[in-house]
Amino acid sequence: YGLVKEVEALHLQASSLKKCVDAQTALFVQPVEQLRLFSSTMQRKQPEVDGEAAYWEGGEGKAKDVTLAALGRLKRRLASLAEDLETYLEKPSAELSYFIGSADY
Repeated sequence: YGLVKEVEALHLQASSLKKCVDAQTALFVQPVEQLRLFSSTMQRKQPEVDGEAAYWEGGEGKAKDVTLAALGRLKRRLASLAEDLETYLEKPSAELSYFIGSADY
């Protein structure tokens, strides 16, 4: 009887931990979508975009780290990409200049 209670308690604890991990994992969804958007806008090669997104999807790296530290690293990466995108749009390639209608390319 005591063993059954322990197993039930462990099952409840594991269920609670899974809910916490799922909640943390959800925090990575929107930043990964932004990462894909920024990278695609800068016309990075699709395998490169997919590889970086895969690294972050569901958590950082192969370990799928979903800690706040990992989320912070992802947000710093996004900030860096946002700066790169801003620079890219300020000095567009000839192809992008043509597309957006800029005459000074």
